[in-house]
Amino acid sequence: MSNRRAHTIAEVLVAAVIAVIFFTSAMGVFVMAKRFYASGMSGQELQRDVDRILNRIIRGLEEGGTRYGTRSGASFTSPIADITRLDFVGTDGNTRSIYLTAGGIVYESPTQAPNQQVIYTPPANSVLTLRFWEPAGYADHETVAIYIGLSKQVSGKVTSGSLTTYVNLRNIAK
Repeated sequence: MSNRRAHTIAEVLVAAVIAVIFFTSAMGVFVMAKRFYASGMSGQELQRDVDRILNRIIRGLEEGGTRYGTRSGASFTSPIADITRLDFVGTDGNTRSIYLTAGGIVYESPTQAPNQQVIYTPPANSVLTLRFWEPAGYADHETVAIYIGLSKQVSGKVTSGSLTTYVNLRNIAK
């Protein structure tokens, strides 16, 4: 006689149910981790884009060997009527503009061709915010505040990157 014992159908079904519950739970954890990772990576990419935008606004674009950005401006017009547009005068006496359009952020200069150049185009399905203002206590047209925000929905969650800074104009005539 043999001491082998056969499994009943009930035992096999219980083992199968336990295995299905275990694998379903493991897959749920994996899917959640993947979503969390995708959301975090997207947030980092958006923040990196915001940093790049700010760098281009402050440093400007090169025109004939010279960069004309907000930090090298000689003066600016206080953005009261349209806070999404900043007009500033470069050291060469020409007025340049940075503003938000439906297609992205535009740098406008009378000395380069084409006069309008898109310096940033937001990714699909994202929201870009650009604001300029003269901070309280700085009513001397020497300092401009800049806010840039970029948000996007990823895996059902809104991720974003943003930055606010003050820029002092370096070439103010005193």
